[in-house]
Order: sequence, then C-alpha cells, then structure tokens
Amino acid sequence: MSDSLGLKISEDEVTPDTALRQIAKRTRRTAT
Repeated sequence: MSDSLGLKISEDEVTPDTALRQIAKRTRRTAT
C-alpha cells in the first residue's frame, strides 16, 4: 500500500522527469 500511495503522490506532484520533459518539449517548439 505504501508503494501505491508513493506512486500516486509522485504522479500528482511535479517530478523532475515531468519537468524535464516539459522543458524539452518547450525547447523543441522554440527551436522549431
């Protein structure tokens, strides 16, 4: 149960991976 809660919290919160992905998308759009 702890793992499930942790995963849910991680998904709700902005994880470094998500932030990096968003930045990469923005950079790609700007570059294009």
